[in-house]
Amino acid sequence: MAFPGYFYVHGVAGGTAYEALVYQHPFGSPLNWVVPSVETVVGLGTALGKPIDPNRGVLLLFARDCSGAVAEGVSFTASTADSDTTPYYVLAGAPSLARSETLASANGQGGFANLPAGYATVTANINGLCALYGRMDLLMRAGAITIANFPPTPLN
Repeated sequence: MAFPGYFYVHGVAGGTAYEALVYQHPFGSPLNWVVPSVETVVGLGTALGKPIDPNRGVLLLFARDCSGAVAEGVSFTASTADSDTTPYYVLAGAPSLARSETLASANGQGGFANLPAGYATVTANINGLCALYGRMDLLMRAGAITIANFPPTPLN
């Protein structure tokens, strides 16, 4: 497993920002990240109908094409997802339980709430084509959010 590296963010804004691991994929365009507040992450759990478990991690993904533009119609899977994990997609700035191919304007954003701590292999597929878009190994920490720019990746 190749380790692409991440920024570890904690203790920001007097503890009001959620602990975060922010990956900038080496093939991706540089992007500015906003680390969500504790209130925002708790709100994600509320919107999904399942509280965020402090012993698990949260994952937020941004599918991008080679130029850094939004890659529409991409769905995600995580190797460590289990019955306590909730996959979600983002539509118009709000989380949705619907897979991105069912959304009228899928925007390449999605993730998983309550993934087990440890490494997860995340795979993205292009909906409707059964085509692999990319794969990344990402670290989930208990009580933290992992944020990753997900461009198409070379596959071996």
